[in-house]
Amino acid sequence: MMTIIEIAVYAVVLSGGSTLSCMGFDHERVNCTNGLSAEMVSQAIVRFSDGTLVDRDQNGFPRFSNGITSWFASAGWLTFSNGLEVRRITPDTFRFNQGIECHVDMPNLVRCSRPQR
Repeated sequence: MMTIIEIAVYAVVLSGGSTLSCMGFDHERVNCTNGLSAEMVSQAIVRFSDGTLVDRDQNGFPRFSNGITSWFASAGWLTFSNGLEVRRITPDTFRFNQGIECHVDMPNLVRCSRPQR
């Protein structure tokens, strides 16, 4: 089953790298502040409100029904075909190549923003 942080990361990918927050309302439904919502279709497939389905290919890489694919780059970043790259920093934090960090704030809330340094 996909976690809320995975769904938030996929929402950032679908939005082309925008900041957002995602709130989980139950184990099957997530709403994000960029206008996307998501629901679990099965244990391994999530459907976004724009119609995009996300699952994993035979190697475990996220695969989007709108054609976005992913692979590991040589530096260990998960690279998406739309130019975004992401890396897990901690179990509750992911960082994108353009500076957005997604972090679990509460068990049902993920914020993806540019941290103040």
